[in-house]
Amino acid sequence: MNIRNAHSTFSKANVMKYLKAGLALSTALILTACGGGSSGSFDAGREARLTITPQQTSVEANPSNFAPDPDAAFTTQVNVRLVLANGDLATDGTSITLSSDSAARGVVSPLVAPAETGASATATTVGGVAQFWFTSGSQTGVVTLTASTANPAGSGNLSRTTQIEVVPATSQVGRLVIEGSNTIPANTLGVPIFLGSPYINELTVRYLGPDGNAGEVAEGQVAVAIAPVSRGAFSTLDDPETTDINEFLVLVGSGPVNMTAGVTTVFVHSFEQPGNVTLSVTAQDAGTSERFSEDFTIEIEDGAADFLPAELSFESSTDPVYTSGSDGTTTKQYTLTVLDSGGNP
Repeated sequence: MNIRNAHSTFSKANVMKYLKAGLALSTALILTACGGGSSGSFDAGREARLTITPQQTSVEANPSNFAPDPDAAFTTQVNVRLVLANGDLATDGTSITLSSDSAARGVVSPLVAPAETGASATATTVGGVAQFWFTSGSQTGVVTLTASTANPAGSGNLSRTTQIEVVPATSQVGRLVIEGSNTIPANTLGVPIFLGSPYINELTVRYLGPDGNAGEVAEGQVAVAIAPVSRGAFSTLDDPETTDINEFLVLVGSGPVNMTAGVTTVFVHSFEQPGNVTLSVTAQDAGTSERFSEDFTIEIEDGAADFLPAELSFESSTDPVYTSGSDGTTTKQYTLTVLDSGGNP
């Protein structure tokens, strides 16, 4: 039956009425199949989703910042998978971006272009998966990776995060060591600086080379910093070449410190405010340019100086003492009393 014959049975108004009814029914069926009138990434209550899967969740630090190397302990592959709301894998060629929240701890690059490292990288999906490299940096700690892509069925973006921990490299363990007491009394009385003061903590910093012997650092110096400076500062041994300055008396919060034969000495001076201070030391190997860092925490104790020597008291009788052979007393007793800052023995 063609349209012309149909016109003999149905009026034009009836035809339009059935067309509208059919359209309404089709629309209702479509909305029902889609779970109502929702838009975006939903499909029958589901939504598109990203998953991030690093092959390793812990990698070693990369002190020399070498390029990505699949066989090295500082590089691992990261796969990002995109599944659509209907359960299908994303279309090949879908762009996904992976970013690192700390480029000093690690950078990312596409699997097919490992040298293109940076704080973020973009790769396209094959079989619903975009592949990346993560390569650690010189600093240790936790790195948060974020994958993101345009919402395939709506506005906005999809995103997902994961974490990778950067741990000290095996070759770094024990190479830089800080030795000394981890407590010191608060200098509440503002006692001036003198060698042997109870308010000064002497620390020894040692650096070992790859062979385990005393190492050589770049330019013969290590970088030292202390924080917070409201609680303490540090000084160094007096440099005989600077005759006009006694470095032991100069307090600083950060600066270079000379190191000879893999050893140097740092003096931590407490102030009146109690609490923890952290001394950070960084050394760079003169031969390999590897960088090593170490922290040392010292507790500045309130009231700890109350029991330290603060005063000397001499006592003796007024009786005379005679020379030998004079038949008089040739000896005399003295009493020496050591008191703390509170006047207690």
